[in-house]
Amino acid sequence: LGLGAGWYQAEHDAYAIPFPALGHRFDVLEDQLAAITGLWATPEGSTFNYEGKTLSIKESPGLPKPAQQPGPPIIIGGRGPKRTPRLAAKYASEFNVPFASVEDFSNACHVVREACHAVGRDPQSLVYSAALVVAVGRDEAEFQRRATAIGRQPDELRANGACGTVAEAAATIRTFRDAGAQRLRRMRVPLELRGPVARGDGDGEFGEVLRHRGRVAQHGAEGDAAEQVRAVLHRLALGHDLEQDRPAPAGRVLDPDVVLLGPPDLVPEDSGPELRQAPRVGAVDRERV
Repeated sequence: LGLGAGWYQAEHDAYAIPFPALGHRFDVLEDQLAAITGLWATPEGSTFNYEGKTLSIKESPGLPKPAQQPGPPIIIGGRGPKRTPRLAAKYASEFNVPFASVEDFSNACHVVREACHAVGRDPQSLVYSAALVVAVGRDEAEFQRRATAIGRQPDELRANGACGTVAEAAATIRTFRDAGAQRLRRMRVPLELRGPVARGDGDGEFGEVLRHRGRVAQHGAEGDAAEQVRAVLHRLALGHDLEQDRPAPAGRVLDPDVVLLGPPDLVPEDSGPELRQAPRVGAVDRERV
């Protein structure tokens, strides 16, 4: 469950959602987090009471209870230096830094770790993730065509996302992994990402990675790292959900927009057939996302 204070006023205006001053929005967010987690944690047969700045709850049974206990993982993101880290340390299962440089990502995570120490929480109990725009071409011409299609400048995309050629995007992802990112959430680039590669008959570098999936699955030699990330990017471009019924190890795609970054195999040796299946829409690993 991703919760935030809101930031894009035009979106609020488009759906008649109030957009008060930032301080008030954070008051609402803090009350909502306290209320939701309190309702989830209230034992059956008991009631929950809460009095906050913006809402109050009296004698609520907190029913029905969520299937996951004590409740679905909560994601809190942002780069604010005060309230965001404090709320993440208190309530979040995952802290996400959206559309930031690797330096800003590192700094934001450091502040959240300090906030965890301040409330007696182990900082390692929190998942740290980055959100990045992904616009990748098999060559420079294809990348520039995709950048033009979404109204972005190639240099700006390279500076602010996992963008460019496959090798460039892979290098960017590695820098975030090395800076402590355990999970990557991408902002999809629409339009033409469903070309020959998406049909599973792609040529060029993506197709070459698929044809050598056994070699890509090896992990340990430094020379294989780039190909591992390229294979992950290929899966992202395909838009496949690869796991339905069991937790995914690091490096597996949980849904079309989530990749775990870590030491286990990024591409299992038996992954070939599932890359050629039709996308399984809506399959999400609910224990991890």
